Amino acid sequence: MRNALDVSSQLILKSECSKPRRVPISTVITSDQKHVCIAIDDQIFLYDIRSGQRISVINQTDTVIALSSSSDNQLLVYLMNGLLIEYAIPSQAVVQYKQLNIQQKLLKIYQSPTTSNQIYAIIGDCYDTDEYFKNLNIIRIHTSADSTSIENVIKDESKFNISPKLTNLERLALSDKLCVGCVDNRVLVYAYESGKSVKYEYNSSKEELNKGLVNDFVSIKLYQKPEEEASKLIGVLHFGRILLWNIEMANKGSVRIVLMQSVHWHRGAPSVCLTSEQSLLSAGIEGVLVKYSSAVSNKSSLCSF
Repeated sequence: MRNALDVSSQLILKSECSKPRRVPISTVITSDQKHVCIAIDDQIFLYDIRSGQRISVINQTDTVIALSSSSDNQLLVYLMNGLLIEYAIPSQAVVQYKQLNIQQKLLKIYQSPTTSNQIYAIIGDCYDTDEYFKNLNIIRIHTSADSTSIENVIKDESKFNISPKLTNLERLALSDKLCVGCVDNRVLVYAYESGKSVKYEYNSSKEELNKGLVNDFVSIKLYQKPEEEASKLIGVLHFGRILLWNIEMANKGSVRIVLMQSVHWHRGAPSVCLTSEQSLLSAGIEGVLVKYSSAVSNKSSLCSF
């Protein structure tokens, strides 16, 4: 799994990220570990992991929000218009289409690895003229062979107020327990069951202020293992600093966000993910792919590109 993740990350960097305004939305490795699928805008790029060769491009009718790979080596594609498409890989034959019947735009999804028929989603309204999203809501979608039902999971709407003008979906993340959003230098964590929330605010150091560095968060990613209570959260600041937190559910449903690591070796906001062994993998604009093990505080450069 580690080799597949490293290879797929390099494929993204060398093949797609170099193109202007072509930012990967979602990346998945198929269950047989033979293919990697990368979603960019309304296209899906299919690669062979071993050779690094592109197999094909699968065009979609709307923006791809997320990709997921099922245990039987099929690719699930979620579109912003609420359409779910299932492909067989590598043949790319369509197995089924399913309309999720949501009333707003589909912005983010989380599908639990242990429950295939339950999806958590962030939905909202999209204002193309101003390029921002508002009226955000969190729903739980139950799917079956012949029906779909939707349930609202927000307990207290007054506490779920991420931003009046959310312009970047990379500033949203969710799991089956939490939703996280960031605006400017603040991060908001919202727990579904209790309806409680907590904020984290990044305060620039004197050196960062003197350099005029922009301390806004540009992206966040949330990781939840079924066997673990605590979630891992990665936040990336505009000037390149990476923050890693533990999010813990405390007594009576309250939420604690604990900063575990704060590292800075890229000149600008890097693309970041957390590997299966809990190491940070980050690719910076200066052309370096870095792997950092938070457990032993060990940093290594994997390659230059």
